[in-house]
Amino acid sequence: MDQVTEELKRKVSAKTQRSSGYRKRQNQNYQNKLFRTDCKKFYNCLRQIYSKVKNAPDKEEMESIWRDIYGKEFKHNGEAHWIENQYQQNPSMEWNPVREKDVAEALRKTLFISPVAQLSHS
Repeated sequence: MDQVTEELKRKVSAKTQRSSGYRKRQNQNYQNKLFRTDCKKFYNCLRQIYSKVKNAPDKEEMESIWRDIYGKEFKHNGEAHWIENQYQQNPSMEWNPVREKDVAEALRKTLFISPVAQLSHS
């Protein structure tokens, strides 16, 4: 009885993996066709996939997560010698605080513009 059970489990597992691979290939073929025929619709579909996050963590939660990763309060060395070297090499270099708008724009460019799309639009 145990052998039959194990054999059936293996068969079910093999069928599951095969159907999973089939679904992945089917989705990939659909996305490839959509990209070739209607890039705008393709990118809109990708945006919908990535926009499912409803409640982003707030500042305290993120700090807590990173504090747990670092294991302690972490501060960068603002007096590192290489920073001073960079200022000397580039005297016109100014510190501009990173704004939320800048981060959003960089993420938008990174997430939604693929190298293929950049080549086709150039």
